[in-house]
This record gives sequence, C-alpha cells and structure tokens, in this order.
Amino acid sequence: SDVYKRQALDYFQGKFEGHNVAFYLPIPFMLSSIIFAVLTVLYGKISNLGTRISLSIVFIGIFMIGLTVTAALLPNTLGFYVCLGISFLLGGASAINNSSNDGLVSMFPHNYIARYFVGTGISGLSMNFLGVAFSLIIGNGPSTITITSICYFSVAALFLIICFFLYRYFQNTRFA
Repeated sequence: SDVYKRQALDYFQGKFEGHNVAFYLPIPFMLSSIIFAVLTVLYGKISNLGTRISLSIVFIGIFMIGLTVTAALLPNTLGFYVCLGISFLLGGASAINNSSNDGLVSMFPHNYIARYFVGTGISGLSMNFLGVAFSLIIGNGPSTITITSICYFSVAALFLIICFFLYRYFQNTRFA
C-alpha cells in the first residue's frame, strides 16, 4: 500500500510541480472532515439516514473522479487550487458517509457491528491491493503514472457505485 500511496502522491505532485502536494492536499480534506463531523446533528435533522448514505456515496465517487480529471486537464496552479477545493468537498462527503454508516450500524446487534468493521478493514486492504496490482500490471514509472492513477480512481468510483446500489437494495430488506 505504501507503493501506491507514494505513486498517487507522485501523480498529483507531477501534475502540480512547485506545490507541496503531500503537505497541502490532505489539509482541506481533514479540515472539512472535522467541520462536517461537528455538524452531524444538524444535517441529521435535515435529511434521513438513507438519503445521507446514498448521496454521500455518489458525491464521494464524483469527487474522486473529479480530482483525477482536474489534475489531468487543468494547468498547474489552477488545477492545484481546484483540487484543494475538491479535496475539501471530498472530506465533507466522507465525514457525512462515515457518521451516517456508523449511525446505521449502531442500530444492529453487536455481532453485526463487528462484521461491519471487519468489512471496512477488508475494503481498505483490498483497495490498497488494487492500487499495487495496477502498478504492477500497468507500470510504476513516470510515463504510466497517469493511466495507473486514472484506472485506480475509476475502479474506486465503480466500487462506490456498486455500494450505492447495494445500499438501495439493503433498504428493501427486513433490516431496513
């Protein structure tokens, strides 16, 4: 996973030369995560749990693709600042998704909660494995980093779309 994390940062650093991407790109994500986590009660009153989970999944996918496409298409400084904005939005959507998922799973018996957290761990490990697999299959050099990163983020977005439909299916089961 460290290989892919380094490569993803290399992708953005290569697109935004002269900017300290590894330092600055996570800041808006973390800042908005904190802000949206604090506002959990407020947006919990505005929309129901199902809507928050569904919409946050969709927006996370859009923002992930947006980061990659923005880095590929916009010039250096403009692209960097747009990516910082997208990173802020991605952090907010992630915070809404995480708090909503945790709220949903807290309604289940403890053995389901344990399975949920095992599933999230497996999900993280499998996405890291996928990044490494793309690096091994496509290549790990400067000439292939763009296609490797676009493939990774696209597959991650595809998994989010699948999660969206699985969640919609879940809403029609006896557990919903």
